[in-house]
Amino acid sequence: VAITQMNINSHTEGSCQFEVYTKSGDFVGFEENASAWTEVQLQNSGNAVCTNWSGQVQETELPAFNTPVTILAGQYQSFFVRRLDGYVIYKKEGSVGSIAVDNDDLTIYTGKRAEGLFSGVLSADPTKWNGRLAYGMSAGLQETVRHCSLPCIA
Repeated sequence: VAITQMNINSHTEGSCQFEVYTKSGDFVGFEENASAWTEVQLQNSGNAVCTNWSGQVQETELPAFNTPVTILAGQYQSFFVRRLDGYVIYKKEGSVGSIAVDNDDLTIYTGKRAEGLFSGVLSADPTKWNGRLAYGMSAGLQETVRHCSLPCIA
């Protein structure tokens, strides 16, 4: 599976900027270890136009990944999504590591949230990411799955 883009639900609207980080394997134990993560380069330097969620399904499309993140069958891949100038909508739901959603291609697990870049991780606060992944079975084929929470296993 090749992850090519993410959509999120934003708390505020207007110009916004994002960073996405990834690491192979489970994120547990690496939440505050910046050296374990690799920044995913985004098109347009991570700049996007955010829509205001306001209880509606109005997703903000993050810029596409310059290079897809490949997840091999049976492997875990963790993601950290950061909005530099505002908040991302999430759900306090489930327990860390519980299945949030799955299909024939991916299993998405409940994660954690952080107050800063690899800092202020709220360990007792399970977080179901409220967004969408764009992915394909190769970098050229794109399909989508809704209501994803990260990290993922292929």
